[in-house]
Amino acid sequence: MSRDDTAQSFVGQESGEDLRVVKTRRALREALVELLGKTDYAKITVTAIAQTACVNRKTFYSHYRSVDDLVAEVIAYDIEQLCRKALASKPEDAQGVDESESLTALFLEALDESFDKRENILKQLGFVKLAEMAIDPMERIARDMCAQRGLTVTDSLRSEIACYVGCMLAGYAQWRIDASDAETLEDVARCVGRMASGLENWALR
Repeated sequence: MSRDDTAQSFVGQESGEDLRVVKTRRALREALVELLGKTDYAKITVTAIAQTACVNRKTFYSHYRSVDDLVAEVIAYDIEQLCRKALASKPEDAQGVDESESLTALFLEALDESFDKRENILKQLGFVKLAEMAIDPMERIARDMCAQRGLTVTDSLRSEIACYVGCMLAGYAQWRIDASDAETLEDVARCVGRMASGLENWALR
């Protein structure tokens, strides 16, 4: 199973199609997160994950090809939960530029809250890899929103989302590096939100 396949696969398995599979994969995700709290990412092994999840190595390999595959799923799961949390908190009357800025602010706040929990892994991956992993779950969210609103999904949707994700994470990374009181997360969200609202046929317009 490829990393991309793994990153996308958790959605179906979380829907309850096979309870045993859901429980096992959830246990493995939780084991990885537990280990990340006390071990460097590069030192985490399949054996350690399996032992923490109370399964054997064979069970691990029946679901994942490597630690990296499991990491991809954990990140994808986190990102999709982050996105859905932001959407659930969005003001109902927000539209156009206001909607883009509002959603971006919520995304960035949720990202900042989760950064400390995942600092170990995020620093190892880097923001470029994180951006690559974020595109698939955010595309799923955008397609869901298009379906709910009766909008047609354009061929350029994925490219537009990639631009949005890249700009949002680049802005966030620079904000953390600068650590300046002069610029707030709201300022970053305003800048990225305006860019997003200008993307033709973008799903959140």
